[in-house]
Amino acid sequence: MGTGKTHLAIATGSRACELGRTVKFYTVAELVMRLAEAKRSGTLERLMSEVQRCQLLILDEWGYIPVDKDGSQLLLLVGASVLLGIVGLGAGRDRFVASVPGSARK
Repeated sequence: MGTGKTHLAIATGSRACELGRTVKFYTVAELVMRLAEAKRSGTLERLMSEVQRCQLLILDEWGYIPVDKDGSQLLLLVGASVLLGIVGLGAGRDRFVASVPGSARK
């Protein structure tokens, strides 16, 4: 039985939507697959732009599926991009990054 991390992430995202914020929700595996496909098809810049425009990025299921080196680098690219967005924004236009770590493996 889980501890409710995904439920809390979804509730947070839903509330942000109710408040008029733009929200993206991905599992880490889903985002890595989308990033890898975008890189292969030459649309990585477009996907990165889409992710950067959201005001709340929720990444769920950290640690459930191992991520290879290329996937890790793409995730780092997203993280660096979002962090640069935070630094570049003025007061009142905060961008939030929520991550919901996966449970520890036994």
